[in-house]
Amino acid sequence: MILSADRFEREKNYAVTMHIAEKLLSQKLITKKEFEKFHELASKKYNPIFS
Repeated sequence: MILSADRFEREKNYAVTMHIAEKLLSQKLITKKEFEKFHELASKKYNPIFS
Protein backbone atom coordinates (compact mmCIF):
# COMPACT_ATOMS: atom_id res chain seq x y z
CA MET A 1 0.00 0.00 0.00
CA ILE A 2 1.34 3.42 -0.95
CA LEU A 3 0.30 6.33 1.25
CA SER A 4 -0.10 9.87 0.02
CA ALA A 5 1.80 12.54 1.92
CA ASP A 6 -1.48 13.75 3.46
CA ARG A 7 -2.47 10.25 4.59
CA PHE A 8 1.00 9.66 6.03
CA GLU A 9 0.74 12.91 8.03
CA ARG A 10 -2.65 11.91 9.42
CA GLU A 11 -1.38 8.46 10.41
CA LYS A 12 1.69 10.00 12.04
CA ASN A 13 -0.32 12.63 13.90
CA TYR A 14 -2.75 10.01 15.16
CA ALA A 15 0.09 7.80 16.38
CA VAL A 16 1.78 10.70 18.17
CA THR A 17 -1.49 11.84 19.75
CA MET A 18 -2.26 8.37 21.05
CA HIS A 19 1.29 7.85 22.29
CA ILE A 20 1.01 11.04 24.34
CA ALA A 21 -2.40 9.99 25.65
CA GLU A 22 -1.00 6.59 26.64
CA LYS A 23 1.87 8.26 28.52
CA LEU A 24 -0.55 10.56 30.34
CA LEU A 25 -2.69 7.58 31.29
CA SER A 26 0.27 5.53 32.50
CA GLN A 27 1.40 8.45 34.65
CA LYS A 28 -2.15 8.77 36.00
CA LEU A 29 -2.43 12.32 34.69
CA ILE A 30 -5.66 11.42 32.89
CA THR A 31 -8.36 8.86 33.63
CA LYS A 32 -9.28 5.86 31.48
CA LYS A 33 -12.43 7.75 30.48
CA GLU A 34 -10.36 10.75 29.35
CA PHE A 35 -8.05 8.41 27.43
CA GLU A 36 -11.06 6.92 25.66
CA LYS A 37 -12.19 10.44 24.75
CA PHE A 38 -8.72 11.14 23.30
CA HIS A 39 -9.08 8.00 21.21
CA GLU A 40 -12.57 8.92 20.04
CA LEU A 41 -11.60 12.47 19.04
CA ALA A 42 -8.30 11.48 17.42
CA SER A 43 -10.03 8.73 15.44
CA LYS A 44 -12.60 11.20 14.14
CA LYS A 45 -10.00 13.85 13.34
CA TYR A 46 -7.31 11.68 11.70
CA ASN A 47 -9.40 8.73 10.44
CA PRO A 48 -6.45 6.32 10.78
CA ILE A 49 -6.05 3.19 8.68
CA PHE A 50 -3.56 1.42 10.96
CA SER A 51 -5.20 1.60 14.36
